[in-house]
Amino acid sequence: MLKRGLAAAAFLLVAIFVTFAHAQTGSGTSPLTIAKGGTGATTAAAARTNLGVAIGTAVQAWDADLDCLAALSSAGLAARTGAGTCATRIIVAPAAGITVTNGDGVAGNPTLALANDLAALEALSGTGIARRTGTDAWSVGATVAVGEGGTGLTAGTSGGIPYFSSTSTIASSALLAQYGVLIGGGAGGAPASITACTSGQLVIGQSGAPACHTLTGDVTVNSAGVTAIGTNKVTDAMLRQSAGLSLLGRAGNSTGNVADITAANDNEVLRRSGTAIGFGTIATGGIADNAVTDAKLRQSAALSLLGRASNSTGNVADIAASSDGDVLRRAGTAIGFGAIPSTSVTGLGTAASANTGTRPSRGRRDRRKDRPWSGIRLRHL
Repeated sequence: MLKRGLAAAAFLLVAIFVTFAHAQTGSGTSPLTIAKGGTGATTAAAARTNLGVAIGTAVQAWDADLDCLAALSSAGLAARTGAGTCATRIIVAPAAGITVTNGDGVAGNPTLALANDLAALEALSGTGIARRTGTDAWSVGATVAVGEGGTGLTAGTSGGIPYFSSTSTIASSALLAQYGVLIGGGAGGAPASITACTSGQLVIGQSGAPACHTLTGDVTVNSAGVTAIGTNKVTDAMLRQSAGLSLLGRAGNSTGNVADITAANDNEVLRRSGTAIGFGTIATGGIADNAVTDAKLRQSAALSLLGRASNSTGNVADIAASSDGDVLRRAGTAIGFGAIPSTSVTGLGTAASANTGTRPSRGRRDRRKDRPWSGIRLRHL
């Protein structure tokens, strides 16, 4: 019984709903109109369009930046500080020069205005040189005083220059000569110029004003500033000092500055050796054949010959004949003057006697007594 009652109730509710729906639409398949509380659409997009809330046309789509704007709680100018983040800002005035009114924009638009020195400059109406005369105070004038960093001059002499006529006053000098040399006038005095020098002249100091002079004498100068030393003007004393025992020259085989060529040892001579000149000894290759004459040889001892007496290579020396009848012969390992031993002589016959014994008698013509003798002597013929 209970099941039958529940089924009957459910059937009754469905029947009531269907009856109500038909009463609203007149059809069982058409959407419910807006006038009857529906949307008149079968899709969400069409329903939003019918209801006037189409996204992108009638309403803004959801966005994180809109959320951050909605979350702002303090007054001020909204600023986007990042993706989906916002903050309020206000315009702040600098320490000087500009003032800001209503910087947060709450009471109206923010307003900026010049202040201090900028306001004073903006307020100037004349023309000329603007100068600061005090705190936040400016004026316009035709000249700037010396104390303000100017010259205080409104005009000057054409071709002249400004100068301090006193510690706080600047004046204009008179016309300066073209190409002239500027000279000072002393304390408070105006600078002036001397007449331009002519070609090749130099300005030479004097007891008074300097003057132009032409160089004469040992050194001259032309209009291009090139100096020239006259012929034979450089004396020995004008040359730089040299090292002891030296000559001034160019030792190397190239063009360049001269230098000292020093003789370091006794008996050295100046000669060329290879690609240089210098002091030293002369090699045999520097003496030509047959160039040394008899007169060029050193002098010899009396009654001597020049040669090498010992059986070795070395310097020559005098080989002197010290006694009459001596002959030059070799004796052992030396040569020299002396007698010839009889053992060294053969085939002389009666022309010579042995080196020992008595001198043979020659009869009446030689009445000298027989006497011992040594060495070889040729007999009298």
